[in-house]
Amino acid sequence: MSIIKVKWDDIAKRIKEINPKAHEILDADPDIRNHTFEIWQYKYGDVVGDDTGHFLPDGTRVDANIPFGMFLSKQFDFYLNNTPIQINYSYKAGDFIFTSYITNDVSHYYSPSDFWIGAGTIEPLFASRVADEKRHRALNEHFDTHITRPYFNHLHFNTIKEIASYVAPDWRAEFLRFPQQWATMVRESKAHPFKDLIYQFMFKRTAYDRHSHYYQHLLSKVRRNYTETVFQNAYANQIIMHLFFALCGHIPIHTFATDDTALPLAAIQQAYLDIYQTTQVPLILIPSLFNKNPEQMHYFSVAHHTESYKPNSVNNALKLCADIKYIVQIYADVFKNVTRPYNHLFYDITQNIHIDIIHERKGALHSQGKAYMLNEIDQLDPICKAQLEDFREKGYDLTP
Repeated sequence: MSIIKVKWDDIAKRIKEINPKAHEILDADPDIRNHTFEIWQYKYGDVVGDDTGHFLPDGTRVDANIPFGMFLSKQFDFYLNNTPIQINYSYKAGDFIFTSYITNDVSHYYSPSDFWIGAGTIEPLFASRVADEKRHRALNEHFDTHITRPYFNHLHFNTIKEIASYVAPDWRAEFLRFPQQWATMVRESKAHPFKDLIYQFMFKRTAYDRHSHYYQHLLSKVRRNYTETVFQNAYANQIIMHLFFALCGHIPIHTFATDDTALPLAAIQQAYLDIYQTTQVPLILIPSLFNKNPEQMHYFSVAHHTESYKPNSVNNALKLCADIKYIVQIYADVFKNVTRPYNHLFYDITQNIHIDIIHERKGALHSQGKAYMLNEIDQLDPICKAQLEDFREKGYDLTP
C-alpha cells in the first residue's frame, strides 16, 4: 500500500471535517505549513501495529511504537490478540494515537505496548447463517481460491478479509502521521494549545478508568441489599459488570454496520447475495462504543462477549438472560434516583435504558412476550428493517 506526503493546505479541509478543534489550532500555528505530513493507507484487515512495533502500509516492520498521529478515515481496532480476541477500543476518524509522545508520559499509560492495531474492524460478526457448506463452495469456485468457512465466530473476520481482497480491493483505512519535528516542538512546549487538546482527548477517553473502583463499589453496594440467589451468581455478576463497562463506553459491544467505515459492507453483502445466494438478509455486526452511538441498538451476546470468562457449561441460557435483565433493571432504578446525579455515569446511562432478549430456542419467555426469536429482529431494530426492505426492493427474496 502507499504512503502519501502532503502539506497542511492539502489536508486541512479533511481535518476540519473530522476534528474541527484540531483544525482550528493547527491552522493558527504559523509553523505548521513548513512541515510535511504523511498519509498511510491500509487495506481492510491489515495489521498496523503489534506488541513489538508497527507496520508500514507495504508490510515493512518497524520495531518502535507507531508515530504520533491521527486516524484520518474508516475505523481502526485496538485489541489484545488473545483467543478470543479482546477489543479494547475502536478508533474513528479524528481520534489520536500515541498521545503519550506529546504528553511525554514515560510510562506510556495511554498507549500500552501489548495491544495490536488493525485496519477496519477485526471482530465482525455475521448475524445470519452463512456457513452452509454447499453455498459456501460457490464462493470458493467464484474466486478460484479457498475462502475460510465461518462456522465459528472467530472465523468471521478471516472470511470477510479474504472476500474483501477480491470484491473491495480499493477499501482503505488512513492514518495521518504528524511531522516528527513539529510534534517534538509541541511536546517540549509548556503552553502549546495542541498539547492541551491532547490532554482533553485523553481525559475523555479514560473517563471510566479514573473512577472504576467507585463504580464497582456502587454495584456491590446495591447487590448487598438483595438476598435473591441470582445476585449471588458469580457468572451473572461478571456479565453485569461487563454490561456496565460497555454502557459507559469503556469497552465496545456490537451494533449493525450501516456503511463502509468499519469494513467494506456493501461489497461483502453483495457477494453473499449474488454468489453465496443467502436467503437471509446479510447483516453484519461490528464493535461499537455505546456512549458514542446511543441512538443505535447495541447487542451483547452471552455466548460471544463472555467467552473469556464463561464457565464450561451454562444451564438454561434463556433464564440467565432474563435474570440479567432483571438485575440491570434494579440497578437502573436505583441509579435513576440518585440525589446528586451530576457527573454520574451510571445515572446518565440508565435514564432511558431498554433491554430486549433475543434467543433462538423458543421457551416460556417467548410465549409470554418477554423474548424474541432471531427472525423477529426486524421488528426491534430499525437498521435491520431498513436493510431488509432495501434488499427486497432490489428484488432479493430474503427473510430476517
